[in-house]
Amino acid sequence: MRTHVTSKKYQRQYWYRTDIPYSYVSVDEFSQIFKTSYWGRMLVDELSQPYDKSQSHESSLSYSKYSLGKWDLFEACMKREILLMKRNSFIYIFKTVQLTITAIITMTVFLRTQLDVDLLGSNYLLGSLYYTLVRLMTNGVAELIMTITRLPVVYKQKAFYLYPTWAYCLPAAILKIPFSVLDSLVWTSITYYVIGYSPELTSSVTRVYFLLLIALHMSSTSMCRSLAAVFKTDVAATTDGSLVLVLMFLFGGFILPRPSLPKWFRWAFWLSPMSYGEIGITLNEFLAPRWQKIQEGNITVGREVLKSRGLDFDSNFF
Repeated sequence: MRTHVTSKKYQRQYWYRTDIPYSYVSVDEFSQIFKTSYWGRMLVDELSQPYDKSQSHESSLSYSKYSLGKWDLFEACMKREILLMKRNSFIYIFKTVQLTITAIITMTVFLRTQLDVDLLGSNYLLGSLYYTLVRLMTNGVAELIMTITRLPVVYKQKAFYLYPTWAYCLPAAILKIPFSVLDSLVWTSITYYVIGYSPELTSSVTRVYFLLLIALHMSSTSMCRSLAAVFKTDVAATTDGSLVLVLMFLFGGFILPRPSLPKWFRWAFWLSPMSYGEIGITLNEFLAPRWQKIQEGNITVGREVLKSRGLDFDSNFF
């Protein structure tokens, strides 16, 4: 309507005075006529008077970047994350059930409640420990797709200064801790004793094993969220994420042991997050009391196993 009134083509149809012949009225003429009218003069008079700040509310102007405080922003994002988790509860329940079924199958594959403390038995345990790492590392892949679906909204709200980045990241990381604890507890309770790990259930060996799985699961979900934030699209994130996982498995200390790598290429072992999980979980198992049997060369069986895999580190490494 506004553009038609000021247009030479359409202005004629809005001409009201039938006693005066039509003549085109430009935008400048409209402006001048308005300024000389009663409403125009009243507007000029109101704008010419200085604003009385005593009549304004103290919260009418904001001098901060965000409208709420840090704690309020954190609390609001936490409540939103809880709501999103409730909506996606089927995914979390499905992943837990899937992990439970996988743990039962793994338990039957590596079924052995009594194990000889020798090199042959150590290879059996090394394989089961490595599969545990692989299974928990891949259990966080579902977080990749869920994060990508939320990114457009997060970036838009961040651009509108609704909240800073940390207000979104911290609740997402904190609320995933219970799931890491639950998944690690399910896996440990089903597979630990049946596979034949160190039977000192009341000792620190089992507790450290459980804590290592929690840390590994948390690192897996955090890594998937990081990949989603970097690549931003489903295709790029899943493709590059799969490549990252393959490289992590390859240089994690089991498929390619550290001694078998050239010296100039051993940095790849230390770049893989899975290497630290492999070091921690193998040291925890093979430094247990039952592996302290002395053999030829005045070295324990556990140390001999760790040395053969290039994982012979001090017990305080992890």
